[in-house]
Amino acid sequence: MEYSEKLKISSDFIFVKLFSIILLGIQILLFTDIQLYSSNEVVNYIIVFVILVAVIYYVFTRPTIYYDDEYLYIEKRSEVINKISIEKVISIKFFRIGQGKSSYTIKYTDENKAIKAFTLYPSYFSNPISQFIKYVKEKNPDVKIKDWSFGL
Repeated sequence: MEYSEKLKISSDFIFVKLFSIILLGIQILLFTDIQLYSSNEVVNYIIVFVILVAVIYYVFTRPTIYYDDEYLYIEKRSEVINKISIEKVISIKFFRIGQGKSSYTIKYTDENKAIKAFTLYPSYFSNPISQFIKYVKEKNPDVKIKDWSFGL
């Protein structure tokens, strides 16, 4: 891999973001007619509202993960919050989280030799995760890769 541009491998959760925002909008519209409902229904609307806000917060604060010839970059709001040498990746483990959905736990050693990990939700619309795994294996032949999982 002889290029210096960063390749994105993490998901943007675009569909989840759009769906959650639409549901939140519907919820707010329904909430404006609050006087028509009983107090039990109001509590249900508030619970659904809080859950939707939590989902929106979660998907909008997920980091974006890129890699290039040398490093993995973990970015939030276009600011690099962690830069990890690809050679320091020690394991990549696949997890199935539903039908057609998956995540990867990537473990690495930091500059203090401590083992750290993060979860990657791969993007299916940009650079495939399989290319990243293959590249990590080239740079670090000792990396442990588990690319199978029990589940749905």
